[in-house]
Amino acid sequence: MDGDANRNGSAGAARVGEWAVLGEWLASPPPLLHKVDLAVLQERLVFMGRARASLAALEADVVAEISRREGDAAAEKTLRQTQKRSRSGARKAVKVAAQLEWAPSVAEKLAEGAITPEAASLILDAAGETPVDHKQLLEAAEEEPDDLFRRTLKEHVNERTTEQELERRRDAQRRRRRASISEQDDGMFHLFAQLDPLTGNQVRNALLAKSDELFRSEDAKDRPTYP
Repeated sequence: MDGDANRNGSAGAARVGEWAVLGEWLASPPPLLHKVDLAVLQERLVFMGRARASLAALEADVVAEISRREGDAAAEKTLRQTQKRSRSGARKAVKVAAQLEWAPSVAEKLAEGAITPEAASLILDAAGETPVDHKQLLEAAEEEPDDLFRRTLKEHVNERTTEQELERRRDAQRRRRRASISEQDDGMFHLFAQLDPLTGNQVRNALLAKSDELFRSEDAKDRPTYP
């Protein structure tokens, strides 16, 4: 117990030191970043990443308290007014705040800066669909970048999902499919699509193949298509 307390105290002191360093940089940024040692820049990025996660956890606590006192709609309105969040962004923030209250282990890791806000959100959303092993996912989230963790999470959820549940989820994804293509004022075309994993992979492969075909058919000395 004493060892845990000492470790927690040391970690807390280290975080206070990190915040102090970042505070100095915010108050008086280095005028010539190109003269700052690379190791120092990399260290500051580590501090910033942990600070971003800790701020996300603190913000969730504040949003949850406003929701408790005034309701979710008031919390969303506050976020839109004070932080200029979009409606969907404010709604998502209120949802995450509520989810974190029911997932203390995720909230704790986020507050410590051990996982990113994106990873925390992925775990919370997955837990809402199927029972997950929070400990296993948190350990993965601490080690993996968000894109790799997304794959790890998907595999984890699939392993814990029955075939019937998996098919229901695929049906729901297929029902949410939508796509549009529109011509812009300058003649360019804007393509938007939200697709289920199977269809998405098929469309992506087709687009990549067409892009490669266009790229190879162009004059190598005057090539407008991005490779």
